Amino acid sequence: MQELFEGFQAEDFAFIAGLLESRVNFSDDRELKRLLDASSEDTTNADKRDDLIAKMRDEIRYAGSSDLAYFYRWMRGGTPGVPVKQVFKDVSSQLDIPVDSVLTEREMVAHIAREYAEREFASLPDDDKIQMLEQLGVASEKATEFVKRSAGVYTIPVLIKTFSVVVVDGLIKRVLFGTIARIIGKAVADRLFALLLTRIPWWVGWIGPAAWTASLSWTAVDVAGPAYRKTIPITLYLGLNSISLDSDSVESPK
Repeated sequence: MQELFEGFQAEDFAFIAGLLESRVNFSDDRELKRLLDASSEDTTNADKRDDLIAKMRDEIRYAGSSDLAYFYRWMRGGTPGVPVKQVFKDVSSQLDIPVDSVLTEREMVAHIAREYAEREFASLPDDDKIQMLEQLGVASEKATEFVKRSAGVYTIPVLIKTFSVVVVDGLIKRVLFGTIARIIGKAVADRLFALLLTRIPWWVGWIGPAAWTASLSWTAVDVAGPAYRKTIPITLYLGLNSISLDSDSVESPK
């Protein structure tokens, strides 16, 4: 249960809580906020963190269920909501990314986020690929030469070998946060991204308004149904967190 939220800090939990907020269904926003505040006030208390994670998992499971199905299971005394893994599998189907059911939850979201970032970057016109690499600090000549010689191969290992973990980390964040911003809308994105930039100001070049607004022109997720407006951003953010943890520590730009 804990593995999925490994490395999360208060701002990360607040970001997911913001994605889960809803005024029109059975989600328990008030209790989630209470647990979030309690955990934030005492970050060394493992029990409070565990309570927050348990509640957050319940809300993610609910977000992946229809209101009627959730209410029916709740009324019959069953565990409401679909399994967390099923939520991620549904997202993988919506994004057309095959995923193996034997993967752990953390492996599953990391796979989805990584494959999605690779595919979206590869789908960009060459000029846009070069421009993004330049904006991430790659010299124009190197970016142009790489795109010309890539033969359409833009996997994360190849990108890291050619550039650096820092550049690829920025590229992934641009793709994933651009998609999240498109789905949740500018007003919510402004508010939630501000939480992350408070903790890590140097991310602004990767996930600040200028970066993700530009990304909106090419992140084209066809979100069918309100549930996916929550579960896709949540899955991508959890996956981003898992990808970062699986990489070597990313150094802060000097």
